[in-house]
Amino acid sequence: MAMALGFAAGSSLTLQHNFTRFPKISTSRSSRGRCRVRYVSTVTCFASDPQQLKQARQDLNDLIKTTRCNPLLIRLGWHDAGTYDKNIQEWPTCGGANGSLRFEIELNHKANAGLVNALKLLRPIKDKYPNITYADLFQLASATAIEDAGGPGIPMKYGRLDAPRPEDCPPEGKLPEMG
Repeated sequence: MAMALGFAAGSSLTLQHNFTRFPKISTSRSSRGRCRVRYVSTVTCFASDPQQLKQARQDLNDLIKTTRCNPLLIRLGWHDAGTYDKNIQEWPTCGGANGSLRFEIELNHKANAGLVNALKLLRPIKDKYPNITYADLFQLASATAIEDAGGPGIPMKYGRLDAPRPEDCPPEGKLPEMG
């Protein structure tokens, strides 16, 4: 089921909500440029609940107003998404906005110093809305923080999957260098 929820003038969220199974296919290129299927496995997919996303956004607005944690939440969203590697085809190995920052192994990366505080702030919201993935919550928190700080409304699509295990976290050093 797809839903569009309006949050601010000129912005809306498009939410994909379903519980489904789909085949995960890994491919490789042959010398002729064709793809060969190496294996197929079944992945259980749970996308965030649209109503809970809408309610969580209000709770995030309240959190931001009381704690002024905008920069921390923006950084959380950036660091979760910033590890994406377009050269890696397989999910979740490719990184990106997959909620893997919730695992201690990734939180301990040098570039992620202090982000444990963002997780502590978001914990009550995640507990209140268990049908939202961490990946969606981190990106929703970041976009809400940008808007609250006077930035533009960010059109987002929700339905991200969480990296299932700590072993799926990207290695140290995957974030782009500052400078």
